[in-house]
Amino acid sequence: MNDVTLSIYTLLQDIFKNVWEQQKYSEVKNGVLLTLNIAMFAIIVRVYFQAKEVVNSSTYSKVIFFILLILFIIHIVLIIQSFFPKDSNKEDFKEAKNINIFFFGDIQKVKSTHYLELIIKKIKPEKIEEINKASLLDLSNQIV
Repeated sequence: MNDVTLSIYTLLQDIFKNVWEQQKYSEVKNGVLLTLNIAMFAIIVRVYFQAKEVVNSSTYSKVIFFILLILFIIHIVLIIQSFFPKDSNKEDFKEAKNINIFFFGDIQKVKSTHYLELIIKKIKPEKIEEINKASLLDLSNQIV
């Protein structure tokens, strides 16, 4: 690996570490939210079975109880859905000068080949033909 390829590879590794840390944080956050929602759902169901006469005493309490159960079920389904990755990569090109190569919101909008080209343009090497794009493209695929 020549110096230019190595510098691009190092930059891609740093970006990958940043994206990986963001992903770990969001997975932990979603796990905690899922646990709390399931616990609250279990508490609501238990209260229903322990206090049937109170819940069934009025129509308002039945409606409120039903709405709470539906909201918790919807929230649990949405949290579980967030654990599955979205593999479809929208080709929503922005202006090349406006893309932040470190911001995940911009990274997810481009394909890995375009992302690699953006990084190479940002570094501006003198001899672009000396860059080993095959190894860099693998890491770029992991980031995008």
